[in-house]
Amino acid sequence: MRLLSRREDKFFERLSIPDEAFRKSLKGIVLVLMMAAAFAPHRLSAMTLEQLREDDMLRTSVTVDSNDGLYQRAPFVLVIEVATARWFSRGTRVEDFRIPGAVVRPVSNFADNSSRRINGETWSIQRWRFRVFPREAGILDIPPLELFASVNTATDGTVEGDLKLDPLQVEIQRPAEADDSAPWIATPDLSIEQSWEGELESYIPGDAITRKRRFVVQDAPAMMLESSKVSDIPGLSIYEAPATVSDQSDRGKLVGTREETLVVTFESPGIYHLPGLEYAWFNTDSKEFETISLPALEVEVVASTPQSTEKDKAFHFSISAPVILATIATLVIIAALWLTRGSTISLKLRAAINARRQRRANYQGYLQALRSQNSALCVQLLYGQLPQTDSTLQLREAVKATDLKRKGATAANGENGIERSLELLLEHAYGGGSLMPDQGAAIELWRALSHPSSGDPYLAELHLNPLSSTL
Repeated sequence: MRLLSRREDKFFERLSIPDEAFRKSLKGIVLVLMMAAAFAPHRLSAMTLEQLREDDMLRTSVTVDSNDGLYQRAPFVLVIEVATARWFSRGTRVEDFRIPGAVVRPVSNFADNSSRRINGETWSIQRWRFRVFPREAGILDIPPLELFASVNTATDGTVEGDLKLDPLQVEIQRPAEADDSAPWIATPDLSIEQSWEGELESYIPGDAITRKRRFVVQDAPAMMLESSKVSDIPGLSIYEAPATVSDQSDRGKLVGTREETLVVTFESPGIYHLPGLEYAWFNTDSKEFETISLPALEVEVVASTPQSTEKDKAFHFSISAPVILATIATLVIIAALWLTRGSTISLKLRAAINARRQRRANYQGYLQALRSQNSALCVQLLYGQLPQTDSTLQLREAVKATDLKRKGATAANGENGIERSLELLLEHAYGGGSLMPDQGAAIELWRALSHPSSGDPYLAELHLNPLSSTL
């Protein structure tokens, strides 16, 4: 059996080595090398990241970057470090993970790269950092995390794959004076600003005022800020617009912002106390609780002058009569007023005429506000159209809608009904909505408030401020 082919024999003949014994020795050496290469184990295919770590060619660690104690709701930084005596071919990556009982946010989307001298050698290091916000005090278990790494080795080429990191337990302390029954946050700095829009010297039923609050927290996401709720107050209609939350990160510094809008509409006369705010927060620098106080607002609402009575409605007439008859009727009325000036009937007639003129002016203003998309003015004029009894505005009085179908309107809860029209107006005026109701539906809303029909089968309760939103 020949161990070398004829081609290999010719190769050695071309070498022109005169000594036959030397040629045979050289052939033997080559044969041994070929056999060693054929039966040698393929170490590259067998080498793993775990073997590199066991051979101290790769090091990993999971630590907490904190010189002080760890506190409930206070952020701490979890550091995952990977080091190699060579270099990273495709870098490293920490797989997504969750920690039960905590909120986790990456400090950066990329690893920090550095180097370090270890045992006289320069090691390449990649470090991942995560902010952890423990919700409760006690022992917090950090589960084994998964890490992908791609390492270049001297003898085995590129070795890559996934590694399981060691679990970690940390103790979370509860700050002194912490009260979980009230909202509080742990942060090195917190600021709260409050402003009121629509303040007037005096208020009447139907007026509205808007409260705005802006929370800015350092080293914490906006989701950690709890909303400042307001309890129901009799005589007030409260609408909470959805809060606006945002986070900004600049060179590892996280800033969370929460903005709240609350619209308060006065339903009836009285003195109202709109509460302020007492917000406690744990200062992670001083390790003490601090309180931010926002002032309350006291508002007096006086009764407005009644626009009409039930008897006044009898004088409402159509403008479709011929011009000549309208002129004659006007002259007769003027003559009657002159002859009966000062009488009770004359005074009532004058009040009815003035009320009708005012309603027509309000209606024209309402149409103009619709065309200019002035939803706030539309809502204000709608309040003026609601019936009044003893100078108390009944905002939630049911609107009799028996003749809505006859007039071509859809059902009260339909897509273009009066309830939907009112909702669109309120969202556009106070809640940041972008849609206005179409003109036909908005006019039906005005008519339903101005001329509620008798009967009981079709009742549509109008809420001039929608139910509060859950922030």
